[in-house]
Amino acid sequence: MTSNTFTVRNSGQRDAGPFRVSVVSASGTENFDFPGLAKGESQERTYNRPCGETREARADSLNQVSESDESNNIATHPGPDFC
Repeated sequence: MTSNTFTVRNSGQRDAGPFRVSVVSASGTENFDFPGLAKGESQERTYNRPCGETREARADSLNQVSESDESNNIATHPGPDFC
C-alpha cells in the first residue's frame, strides 16, 4: 500500500454545500464526505491504495452541488508514478 493525498478546492464564486469525493481504483472505492467549502477554500485528504494502481478522484460524485463548471471534477493519476 502507498499513501496518497488529494486536494479539493472551491474555485466557484460562492460557498459550496455538502458534497462527496470518491477515490476509485481497481481495488475499490473510498468515499470522503465534506460539510462544504467556502469560496476559495481547499481541503486535503489522505488515502491508501496498492502500489501501481491507477486511481481517479471524483469531486461531487453524488452531484450534490450545483456548479457552473462540471468539467473540472475528475483527476486521474497513473499508479506507477506513485511507487
